[in-house]
Amino acid sequence: MLCAIFEICSLNDLVVVGDDKFYFTNYKLYCLFMEMMFRVPFGSIGYYNGSSAKLMEDYLLFPNGIEVSKDKK
Repeated sequence: MLCAIFEICSLNDLVVVGDDKFYFTNYKLYCLFMEMMFRVPFGSIGYYNGSSAKLMEDYLLFPNGIEVSKDKK
């Protein structure tokens, strides 16, 4: 269900920044073949604030791994 609504299909990594708050990397599983064969960027970085998720950055090629600074940015 999330995949159809938010384009959050395959979470790859996440970093927690507070109670029920985190950033995550994501790639669209159904587009994985195109990403791998043709290097088409379908990945993204998103944020969950405890009640809803939104994409922060889109059109990334294989986003993998995420980290946050000490000031939570």
